[in-house]
Amino acid sequence: MELISVIVPVYNIELYIEECIKSILNQTYGKIEILLIDDGSTDRSGEICRKYAQIDSRIKVLRKENGGLSSARNYGMNYAMGDYYLFVDGDDTVEEDICQKLWDLLKKENAEIVISALYREKKKGQRKKGRIERYNSKTAIKQMLKEKTFNTSAWGKLFKKELFDGIEFPENKIYEDLGTIYKVFHKAEKIIFYNMPLYYYRKREGSIMLQSFHKKKLDIIDISEEQIEFLKKCYPSLERTAYNRLVRYCISFFKEIVQSKDMENPSIPVLQNCVRKGYPYYLLSGYKATSKMFGLLLCFDYRMACKVYGWLSRIKNESDFNCF
Repeated sequence: MELISVIVPVYNIELYIEECIKSILNQTYGKIEILLIDDGSTDRSGEICRKYAQIDSRIKVLRKENGGLSSARNYGMNYAMGDYYLFVDGDDTVEEDICQKLWDLLKKENAEIVISALYREKKKGQRKKGRIERYNSKTAIKQMLKEKTFNTSAWGKLFKKELFDGIEFPENKIYEDLGTIYKVFHKAEKIIFYNMPLYYYRKREGSIMLQSFHKKKLDIIDISEEQIEFLKKCYPSLERTAYNRLVRYCISFFKEIVQSKDMENPSIPVLQNCVRKGYPYYLLSGYKATSKMFGLLLCFDYRMACKVYGWLSRIKNESDFNCF
């Protein structure tokens, strides 16, 4: 049995961290270390972590100055002693057998990465016997970019430690997983997706990813452009998929801007330029015709795009977007 390092970034989540820690302590796998990275919390999060460290010797609490999620994960990897990494966000929870099941599959399949299915919230009776899907690096990156089976997140995936040699999460940016996990997948020969929910993701108010549009969300453009350059060299056929993902996100951000009625937002020209670059691919994608129409109009006149898309949305009763 080999050591699994469970790396948990912690920042001002006093309402959730205890439940997260308990779910990890209950693991049926017998050889884990739990690294709780207190990223400069100003609430009781650090105190709660230290309380559990006194109770269970498997827990190590590492406190650092606040640097963000990427900084905390990188810090944790520097201290991790395990042969494998499992990332868990401090406001989420895991099933008691996530380590055992993912490790068993990794060994049985001779894989380097095993990915768990997830649920947005935990409900009784959700769990069913899961199927196994096998990928190589290229097919896994393609599936990850499409986000239909699994996504770009670091959490809920068991990684062989050596895959992260020379790779860190980009600091001072959001969408850090998008800028990292494809590089890790690239180094793996075999990746397994296990379609059983072992990880429970919490949609939390205040999460930066769930906030309305803000300039920091433009980080996805720099990260995606770096990713696209990588794919051009290593997997040319995936360039189209990566552009489609980026355009989809830019269109989504523009909707957020419209909903906030901030039609003079200085980020609009940046989003327009990004959509123009990727639109030839997006036009041939499988996304909705209304989204393609909106993207096309956005390339030329964002005010007109708003009016037309709002009209189409009302016709189709798409209540998730209101232009006015």
